[in-house]
Amino acid sequence: MKKKIASIIVKTFPSRVEAELAQKMLQAHHIDATVSADDAGGAYPFLLSLGAHVLVGEKDRKKAEELLQ
Repeated sequence: MKKKIASIIVKTFPSRVEAELAQKMLQAHHIDATVSADDAGGAYPFLLSLGAHVLVGEKDRKKAEELLQ
């Protein structure tokens, strides 16, 4: 069974596209990152009222925050 890792929001972007670009950049630096957005998988981007969040595990938090500045 895979161990569940807590995810922490390291940055919020105004669009899913920007968050996904940040996710790819973090992954290029060997940081496992996830995007969370309330926009029906991109089908309704105009519903993105709270932004798109980039999440990482606790162990990668500091490095991710530095890279996203």
